[in-house]
Amino acid sequence: MKKILKGISLTSVLLAGSLASSQVSATIVDFTNAAWSDAAGYQNFSLNLGDLQVTISSQPSVNTTLFWDTADGFGVNGLNDSGSYSDEIDYHDGDSIFEEIMISFSSAVTLNNFTVSDFFNGTGLYGAAEVGQVSFNDGSFYSFESVVSQTGDPKQSISLSATDVEKIVFRAGDSASDFAVNGLDISSSSVSVPEPPVALLLGPAMALLLVRRKVS
Repeated sequence: MKKILKGISLTSVLLAGSLASSQVSATIVDFTNAAWSDAAGYQNFSLNLGDLQVTISSQPSVNTTLFWDTADGFGVNGLNDSGSYSDEIDYHDGDSIFEEIMISFSSAVTLNNFTVSDFFNGTGLYGAAEVGQVSFNDGSFYSFESVVSQTGDPKQSISLSATDVEKIVFRAGDSASDFAVNGLDISSSSVSVPEPPVALLLGPAMALLLVRRKVS
């Protein structure tokens, strides 16, 4: 009987370790959270979420800084075509410069979707929808369009996903479009999650052992 107990306990402990190490946690990176407020006015800023470090920066690296507020999250504080400073991600038609928000991760993540703000339908180029663009790991840019009117909710969740993401870059799609980055829905094994207690896994094994003892 001692051999049976030893075998069951060891299997349960190994199972506990296996489940804990293989867990992938889904989390919302909420850029409107006050934890990100210290980034305002800097060109780049990093924050740790468990073992995952998230770094956000404004581009180009010269003459731009991060703009942050609790309503919309992050934009770029840089000169626009009229010569005044803007607070969102813009495209400068006059000198063909894209403002960009770049987000990088210390280890690869899965992007499930992302949320943008102040992004409307009917206020873009020639009265069309505003257009944003996003790229992953320095790859090609993908375009996405607003689907809400200016009187609707300024926040929109964009269903565009990607795996093995280490870098995301956002930019405006044309000179009449601008927006802020509100948050990311990601999955990562580096974000801390509660591990299942070994006792919970040992419980069924011990119950089985007691049943076997009664039968014998």
